[in-house]
Amino acid sequence: MARRAKRVEAALTRWEEKRLLTPEQAAALRMEEEVQHAESARRWGQILVASIGAFALILAAGLFAERTWATLDEVVRTLLILGAGAFVYLVGLGVIRRAAWRYSGMLLQTGGLGVVLFGLVYSFNAWPDGTAGSVAMGALSLAIPAALAPVSFGAGVIMAGIHTALSFGFLAVFLDRTFGMDFDTVVWFLDGAALAAVGVFWFAIRRWPRGRTDRALVAFAVSMWAGLVLSLFTGIGPLGMEEHSVLAMDMWMLLI
Repeated sequence: MARRAKRVEAALTRWEEKRLLTPEQAAALRMEEEVQHAESARRWGQILVASIGAFALILAAGLFAERTWATLDEVVRTLLILGAGAFVYLVGLGVIRRAAWRYSGMLLQTGGLGVVLFGLVYSFNAWPDGTAGSVAMGALSLAIPAALAPVSFGAGVIMAGIHTALSFGFLAVFLDRTFGMDFDTVVWFLDGAALAAVGVFWFAIRRWPRGRTDRALVAFAVSMWAGLVLSLFTGIGPLGMEEHSVLAMDMWMLLI
């Protein structure tokens, strides 16, 4: 930042000497740069504080798990994980509404969704495939990203991208918990979902007026990169890393 401030000051001084800027204009630009620098420093400070807080919560959760986890039933453990994730997400939802803590709110929301996703995966220990609880967890896996999509996309491009990426994970859990699909079958369904997402967002972007930007652009890009990851999983799993599977990954990379 100090190097950037020196470059800005040197440029303003040069433009002022060449009379491209009046002293008043130069002073106003210096003030704007100072305000921007302060906001940037505050934002990184928030991220650092939020990260330290998250680490402290993880340590507290680990201590709790060490002391009481073994005495809990698997159903209670699953519900605790899901409840903790929902709590962290709701805290982030409240924090993000404060403009000064926007990035911390996004970090909390992402962490909360990640914990919820882990809890849904962990639910296998409480409700094996084929049980009513398994189907309920599968339905929850599909309902959560669908219900929260308007919130995430309304929060900005960063949360739109994060939500799009996590949605593939929620969809995988839905297929596994609801239908008991094996890994290869889940990967094929995710491949189809990635292609569908790319197509939907592509057609949405093509209808924009020139120069417009939107959350759909970020979601489109995330879907493209998710497709690359899924092509890797497809090659390792269903296709057994044969030559045509590597070719498919190469073609998708070229498309990106």
